[in-house]
Amino acid sequence: MDEDTRYEAVRSRDARFDGEFFFAVETTGIYCRPSCPAVTPKRRNVRFYATAAAAQGSGFRACRRCRPDAVPGSADWNARADVVGRAMRLIGDGVVDREGVAGLADRLGYSARQVQRQLTAELGAGPVALARAQRAHTARVLLQTTGLPVTEIAFASGFASVRQFNDTVREIYAATPSALRAAARTTRRAATPTAGIPLRLAHRGPYRSGAVFDLLESEAVPGVEEVSGAPARRTYRRTLRLPHGTGIVAVQERPGTSRTTSGAHPGGWLDAQLQLTDPRDLTTAVGRLRRLLDLDADPYAVDERLGEDPRLAPLVAARPGLRSPGAADPEECAVRALVGRTEAERLVRRHGKTLDAPCGSLTHLFPEPAALSEAAGSLGTLATALAGGAVRLDPGVDRDEAQHAARPARSGRPYRRRHPCPCPRRPKCLPTGPRHPRHLAPLALLRLATPVHSRRVGVIMAIRWTRLDSPVGTLLLTADETGALTSLSVPGQKNGRTVQEGWIHDPAPFRDAEEQLAAYFAGELKEFQLELRPTGTEFRTRVWDALDDVPYGATTTYGEIAARVGASRVAVRAVGGAIGANPLLILRPCHRVIGANGLLTGYAGGLERKTALLTLEGALQG
Repeated sequence: MDEDTRYEAVRSRDARFDGEFFFAVETTGIYCRPSCPAVTPKRRNVRFYATAAAAQGSGFRACRRCRPDAVPGSADWNARADVVGRAMRLIGDGVVDREGVAGLADRLGYSARQVQRQLTAELGAGPVALARAQRAHTARVLLQTTGLPVTEIAFASGFASVRQFNDTVREIYAATPSALRAAARTTRRAATPTAGIPLRLAHRGPYRSGAVFDLLESEAVPGVEEVSGAPARRTYRRTLRLPHGTGIVAVQERPGTSRTTSGAHPGGWLDAQLQLTDPRDLTTAVGRLRRLLDLDADPYAVDERLGEDPRLAPLVAARPGLRSPGAADPEECAVRALVGRTEAERLVRRHGKTLDAPCGSLTHLFPEPAALSEAAGSLGTLATALAGGAVRLDPGVDRDEAQHAARPARSGRPYRRRHPCPCPRRPKCLPTGPRHPRHLAPLALLRLATPVHSRRVGVIMAIRWTRLDSPVGTLLLTADETGALTSLSVPGQKNGRTVQEGWIHDPAPFRDAEEQLAAYFAGELKEFQLELRPTGTEFRTRVWDALDDVPYGATTTYGEIAARVGASRVAVRAVGGAIGANPLLILRPCHRVIGANGLLTGYAGGLERKTALLTLEGALQG
């Protein structure tokens, strides 16, 4: 989206873009959400930012009318699997507040400097600034909804000192903490953590809460979850295990809001109450609740993509805003997907930790993996892997690595795993069968059983695959239903693909690729003529397209690729990351990219293969 398009969204006060970007007005020093009701500023006075933190870092304060810090999160961060998307999910889960930037970098597998550079290059703000903006929002919520002393709020929000807390609040909101609290007293009644912190969980566009609550009610595990009340007025409650303590959340079902006169949906919110034993867990609890309820999804993109199918179009039109519920605790989700609801209830009674202060029928936390590691068969194998860290399912996990690590365990009864993994934002495609209905959540309501991504990916198509022998090892090729190639991997490749259950072995779509690869390795072909359709972010796609412009027999550098895609010098490492993630080795010639000093640098397929390919092409002598 270019800046002119963004300005048109601001002029029309289009709530669909709330959270997707922010705009700031130079003449007032204020930044807003696109749907801000204030008078539209002149175009020459407007600047655009990807995040609220970037706007704050440029000296702008939050608008008091539209509260831009309270918008739904961008769906991009939930869908993206690159380091920026993973970092944003971890920051949203409070990792920087708990473990610092070093802890964030360690979880991502990058150095702190690399994380800083990539976030700054793409978002205009580093991890500290992004976490600071999140702390400020948490502080405002606690100030305006609780009666906690200001000093306690400062540390509960993640600030290192009261002075830092006061300075940040004044800078972002142009008011002291006491003034923020006083302004809210006329409209809200202060609560205490024991009575529950009242929240409004914003969502983008229409939200069919009835369908979500139907699913949650059908899957609720007694002792951990409950749904009470009549349809359209139900309350979902559950317990949460959090980094500093425990929590109980209650969310109210809310009838859908009406459309505006222009036909657009203004969005809305779900009312919630959080009871926390430690208020420092507020940010983490809200993030996990938003993932559970799929509140950051882009329903417009989902409906548009599904509506392209003539069979789905009338059903989508009749049920706009369907969501795909996620997981408040991905490790719990993995166990429940394996054992089913009845066995999960037994595990809670036998191994779940009893709450210090039970609340009605909510009496336990779901068992930690360590408590289940002695179980027989697949459950014990999975629990041991989760407890020992062999399988990680946190918000920042590399999805392909998690998928590889979570392969079916062959101990006792086979671990039936029909879904990629229950990572917080992986498509919720859980095992088939009457015990595991969540994989049908989005489209069972459309009377179909095809799993759907909650972002722009649309309907998942069957993957075709085959293997081909070559001088650099056995090649694994995949293609979509149209025959377009989606990946080419080599043995031992970092993040290379492996054949998964549900893939279809079909050599037919790969005949042209087989012939052209044979001619290439024989030195008879210098340019491939194949339809390629890899999946990646817009930035990665630009980088991969730039690789096609590097001619046979030549080499280029990471800096030159960065210049071709219009990236800044600080984004060279991000370009390197995109090249390293190239899913189509050989066909997209990332082996032709070398260091600025002329040395052969890292290659996902291994330096030995890189040397062999460049020697074949005549780019290396000897």
